[in-house]
Amino acid sequence: MKRFLLLVGLFIPLALLAPTGGFGQASISVNIGGGAPAPAPAYSYWYYPAFGVYYDYRAHVYFYQNGPNWVRTAHLPPRFHHLGRHVSLKADRGKPWAHYADHRAKYPPERYR
Repeated sequence: MKRFLLLVGLFIPLALLAPTGGFGQASISVNIGGGAPAPAPAYSYWYYPAFGVYYDYRAHVYFYQNGPNWVRTAHLPPRFHHLGRHVSLKADRGKPWAHYADHRAKYPPERYR
């Protein structure tokens, strides 16, 4: 066992120092029968249509629009005291407001006060 470890200990540094050979080499990988690609990571949010506020219940943070910018905060300003009902959303990225116009059209604010 000691001899094996000694040989491996000598081989790895030598392999790292050895020249790699020719230039311009390319590698192509083909996946046959591998099935569908892995799904994109899903983020879950609560969306409060009455105010256009998103809540990430895993990270315990809110997202709301303040002028042209979206704000991320642990506590909402007093104007959002009564958020009304929420709907659950799944998003494929960590920015739920990226589809804000679609969410606002699908969940009219006046129906969720």
